[in-house]
Amino acid sequence: MSGRRRPGQRYSAEDQALSSITREAESRMQARSANRAEARSYRMKELEEQQKKMTDDGDHDRSYRSPAGLPASSSTRPRHSALSSSSYVNNSRRGSYDTSAEGERDLREKLNEAQDKLKQAMLNNAQLDNEKTSLKFELENIKDDMDETEEKHISLVKEHRKKNTEHELLKRDFEKLSRDLEVATFHLAERDRLIAEHNLVLVGGEKEEDEEEDNSLSSTSTGGGPKPKQKATLITKEASDILKEAGEGTLDKKLKKLSDEKQELVDQLHRLKLDYEEEKARNVGRELSGQTSRLNGNDSQIVASAQKEAAQKVNEMKNKLQKAEQDNSTLQATINRLEGQVKRFKTASEKAEAAEEELKAEKRKLQRELRDAQVKVEELQNSQNHLQKRLDKLKQSKLAVISGAGKEE
Repeated sequence: MSGRRRPGQRYSAEDQALSSITREAESRMQARSANRAEARSYRMKELEEQQKKMTDDGDHDRSYRSPAGLPASSSTRPRHSALSSSSYVNNSRRGSYDTSAEGERDLREKLNEAQDKLKQAMLNNAQLDNEKTSLKFELENIKDDMDETEEKHISLVKEHRKKNTEHELLKRDFEKLSRDLEVATFHLAERDRLIAEHNLVLVGGEKEEDEEEDNSLSSTSTGGGPKPKQKATLITKEASDILKEAGEGTLDKKLKKLSDEKQELVDQLHRLKLDYEEEKARNVGRELSGQTSRLNGNDSQIVASAQKEAAQKVNEMKNKLQKAEQDNSTLQATINRLEGQVKRFKTASEKAEAAEEELKAEKRKLQRELRDAQVKVEELQNSQNHLQKRLDKLKQSKLAVISGAGKEE
């Protein structure tokens, strides 16, 4: 019993009842043992008295048989009376001797039977004492097992409560994140609705993403770091039409192409201005030469036709210049507007996608933790049921042992 681990101050009602029953049984056994010892001593005294009585009767018979025991006056009596008295005495002595012998045999037989019964009772008592000792040992083992089972049950109950608390916290967090996800989904639906109402267009797609992935792979293979991923962007329909006219490619490429076209238009405008200045200078020279020729030759028709042609060219150049300036200003405003919209939509889209990714990751994490918590709760419940069954079996075995001990007593 060196491996017992019983708590010092924790006694259950069952242990107290069992201890009281054990004490009562021991007290009854002690009382019965005392009664048996007293009865045994009483029987021994009776047997000793009977044996002493038998011994006294035998001595008395021998004293009657001996001639010295006769009185001295018997020799003076008559012969007839002596013979008759002697015959009477002999008959009475023979009868008492037979009676005492039969009584002695009966007493010896009874004594032998009593001794046999006493030996059998002592054997039965020794066997019962051995069984009682073994039952006490088993009872102590059952108590130890019950104490250990109770400790395990208490620890499992504490762990189960802890897991239930963690499960409730996880469930609360999951519900909160579910509400946040619903709010984010509602905001995304509102965003899509506003995009549809304002006739916006999503620029970018799988093709551009594939091109960006190819570029990132090529840059990684050449030793450069991967470029940041280009997100899809929302723009107006007019801006989308302009970007479609810019050709194929990513949004950055299209904007770069539009910027290059803008620079070309600016350069072309600058060249047109220079051409206009040169043409204007040539016209001035022509006018001077025409005036000179008029002074010299008075050729008015040639001068008039030349001036008319020059005026037409100047007007055409002015119209082209105005149109180019208008196109340039329109393109500049469109590009500025597109850049602003791209920045705004890009920022909003990145924020929304980042929030959505975080919510998805958090949702997956919470679902994983919830599944783990549910598995642990099921394991704890199964363990608790198993321990409860073991505890019920131990209680039944303890009650059976107690009832068996009571029946044997």
